[in-house]
Amino acid sequence: AQILKAQNMITIMTKAHFSEENEKKIKLRKIVGDGEVDLFGEI
Repeated sequence: AQILKAQNMITIMTKAHFSEENEKKIKLRKIVGDGEVDLFGEI
């Protein structure tokens, strides 16, 4: 049961990491879409 819990935690953490990466990509796309050259969103 403990192994299963650990696997579930890894899955949740991985999913959270992927959604975080996707958010960064979306932000990056928005910045690029607005014609901003700076990829880090700094003005």
